[in-house]
Amino acid sequence: MVSACAILLTGLLSRYAAINDRLRAMRRASPTPAGLVGERLDEIDAQIPLLLRHHKRAHDAVLAVYCASAVYIGDMFVIALGAATSAARRRCCCSRA
Repeated sequence: MVSACAILLTGLLSRYAAINDRLRAMRRASPTPAGLVGERLDEIDAQIPLLLRHHKRAHDAVLAVYCASAVYIGDMFVIALGAATSAARRRCCCSRA
């Protein structure tokens, strides 16, 4: 299960990085070099807010998977601690009898 979380997280991080790279590329193209026409600049100005929103959603998804993985791993430790305590308690009770 931890491996599945890691694989999912790797996919989300690569998507997050791709969006980030695309935003940087668009931002570099934005300061009106001689080759860009006004229409293309308008397209970039329209696409940047959409990519920023998509970037925020990808960031939130990565954060949620990290938190879910931490809760899952913490939960495994609590279950293991409970099982170890229960087994120790049973051994203690059995040795008195």
